Amino acid sequence: MGEYNVSIFNIAYSVGRIADLVDSQLTGHHRRVAYIAGRIAEELGLTTQERDEMVLAGLVHDVGALSTQDRVDIFDFKGMNGGIHAEKGYKLLSILESFKDVAVHVRYHHIRWDEYPKQEEMLGGNILYLADRVDVLAQQQSNILLKSEEIRTQIIEERGKMFNPKVVEAFMRISKNEAFWLDSMSAMMLAPRCEYYKNIAFTEDVMIQMGLFFSQIIDFRCRFTATHSSGIAAVASELAKLRAYSQYECTLMRFAGFVHDIGKLAVPIEIIEKPDKLTDEEYSIMKIHPYYTYQILSHIEGIGKVKEWAAYHHENIKGTGYPFGIQDSGLDEGCKIMKVADIFTALTEERPYREPMKSEKVLEIFKRVEQDEEDEEFSCLVEVLKQNYDNLVAIREAAQRDAICRYQVFIE
Repeated sequence: MGEYNVSIFNIAYSVGRIADLVDSQLTGHHRRVAYIAGRIAEELGLTTQERDEMVLAGLVHDVGALSTQDRVDIFDFKGMNGGIHAEKGYKLLSILESFKDVAVHVRYHHIRWDEYPKQEEMLGGNILYLADRVDVLAQQQSNILLKSEEIRTQIIEERGKMFNPKVVEAFMRISKNEAFWLDSMSAMMLAPRCEYYKNIAFTEDVMIQMGLFFSQIIDFRCRFTATHSSGIAAVASELAKLRAYSQYECTLMRFAGFVHDIGKLAVPIEIIEKPDKLTDEEYSIMKIHPYYTYQILSHIEGIGKVKEWAAYHHENIKGTGYPFGIQDSGLDEGCKIMKVADIFTALTEERPYREPMKSEKVLEIFKRVEQDEEDEEFSCLVEVLKQNYDNLVAIREAAQRDAICRYQVFIE
């Protein structure tokens, strides 16, 4: 299996789609902000690279809004707490080498222009800030064409205060036409694709960076989920190695482990953390997460089998798994490695409502799953797990210790 290439734009677009899962009120917000920020950058005569940075920043700017309060703060026009999620977003995006400049814009997208220590150096952050606030105001209106002048008035009142005067003037020029508002608010509108930022090689280093980035978005919603994806990524990669996968394929498997639960952002944290048995309604909500994992990863071309390995971890060859009912040849060994790693990690890690299970209990559960699966390949993987049980526990524990250290740094 050779090396793949991935699109920087598609990664950013996927991050915006992730934010849509977290809160339905944010649906389309990142794409609209990307469009407005890109248009302002063009009007200011910025370079193609600088404009594209603004588009990418718009697509990812609220990635740090992980909590309910973070999302409430987004919709407060003059709110002073937006810098909290902006700083979280900066920390997350700084993991990705290709997003380091974008991360700086995100960091400052809730800082008033009249509070910048070095105002001209923060132009990108202020463009993003104005674009973000315009969309927040627009979403409070039922008829954007009737209310556009009111929004323009609110923005111009903050010239020299919240916003850089040059940025306000550029916005006023582009927003005087109705087409601007129809384009920016259209549900069908997509942010312009970036010309400067093209594909990057999906090397092992890039995979690890991206995997850590996505896993922290998933897991850092709270202390009790902060290590889950890292544990599964480590176990799945080791199982792939034991099955003689190439080093590159093992890293792909690790990446798939990092992202396998990204669809859980669509599931309320109260359900994820519930210590008791889920109700039928709660279970039906939980079952949607692999579907959204698949949809999010579908926006990132060039990642090989990762989408299937990550999203099919609740399927089986009988077709009775969920949510796709994939069966037989539709499930390759990589999907089954992820399923084994997911079950193993869930059973052997500490949960808020129980201690890690002992090996005897874990293997007893695997025996029942094996009997239910009636899948020779799955049984072979379980046998590999049994033969390497203690080593896999040690690998999981080491990976999760590293993850909790990253979490502690993140929340500081």
